[in-house]
Amino acid sequence: MIDLPGHGASAEIEEFPPSIEAFADQVSEVVDQLDISAYDLVGHSMGGYVALELKRKDHRVRKVVLLNSNSWADSEHKRSDRRRVAQIVYQAKDLFLKEAIPNLFRDPEKHSDEVRALIEEARLITPDGIAYASLAMAERKDLTQIVLNASDDVIIIQGEGDKIVPTEVANSQFKGKVKGFQVIPNAGHMSHIETPEAVMDIFKHTFNKKREG
Repeated sequence: MIDLPGHGASAEIEEFPPSIEAFADQVSEVVDQLDISAYDLVGHSMGGYVALELKRKDHRVRKVVLLNSNSWADSEHKRSDRRRVAQIVYQAKDLFLKEAIPNLFRDPEKHSDEVRALIEEARLITPDGIAYASLAMAERKDLTQIVLNASDDVIIIQGEGDKIVPTEVANSQFKGKVKGFQVIPNAGHMSHIETPEAVMDIFKHTFNKKREG
């Protein structure tokens, strides 16, 4: 598993301007260093945007799983929201995290321990790291055509109650067009935490089937 720049144990953000392409280049460098000739990618939320960018530019990428993610560019309203986040985190990072993270869950009260743990983990990310990621997402390209062109290699896992990636929008984009499009009940934007068994079942089917083939 790779920590994107500014996250976890990775180095501080140094490259500007912010872009998903810069994140993808960092992942590609790790793959180069490990001398990996072909690989699959699972990307959650922003990680899905990075995974699709790698699918676009790196011939070594085989299957891509978009976990609570999407392929379209932000609307102007959403871009404005992300730019505002990039400013807010310098003045009120803790308040932002306390408000934003519970909203990722369909029913945050049922996952209060996980919510607290994620807030504590997110506190370790610097304002620069959060701002960079937010601005990178705001400026990302629409890669829907990449999904449609490689529909046999793309798995999309959508939480039925995802407030960040609305199911009705995902349905309009992918239902009937991408065979690997699946909606998980009782899950929001954090389906790997809210419904881990359902997510793991999809993973097992996806990757075991590929290996057997």
